[in-house]
Amino acid sequence: MKDKKKAMKNIRFIIFDYGGVIAPKALTRELSKKLSKKTGKDEELIHKALKKKLKKFELGKIKCSVFWSEFSERTKIKITEIRDILFNTIKPKKEMLHFLTELKNRKQYKLILLSNNIRDISRHLVRNYAMKKYFDRLFFSCYIGKMKPKKAIYKYVLKKLGASPHEVVFIDDKEKNIVGAESVGICGVLFRNLEQLKKDLRNLGIKI
Repeated sequence: MKDKKKAMKNIRFIIFDYGGVIAPKALTRELSKKLSKKTGKDEELIHKALKKKLKKFELGKIKCSVFWSEFSERTKIKITEIRDILFNTIKPKKEMLHFLTELKNRKQYKLILLSNNIRDISRHLVRNYAMKKYFDRLFFSCYIGKMKPKKAIYKYVLKKLGASPHEVVFIDDKEKNIVGAESVGICGVLFRNLEQLKKDLRNLGIKI
């Protein structure tokens, strides 16, 4: 760990995932559960319908209206019901917002959000949860046409930030996304809970 601390002494950027880190859980499974409970329809049917074309949706290749209309048609769930539960599902955790505020107030690091996400949610996060208050830059897959864990998205973000890989720490709850970041030289931290995250960041020399 001493070698890693030495290697990470020039950290300038801390990149956070959203679902599973800032928000409680990954979207598709949690949304499927809530829609099933609300409507009485089969959870697996809902989940399968959500996953269909989701990658294209997150890459911005399908319009929101088209995706949700097709989803509604397959599941027989009204779009208004879907949107209400969708936006309730993506609420950020208060403890994480508090942590981000403390970190940002230190003014030592630029905080970045990098999320595989759809336009509906991206806009909602900015308008309703003031993500720009907590993060210096926001990167959503639906607007840049690239997704984690592909190398291209990490290289894209590094270029936009004007950062070298050794200046960046990336936090995600999915192992494959950590591996993707590390493949381009970024230090990855696998998120399990806030206390573990604080410990891991301190071990990297980040002042909490």
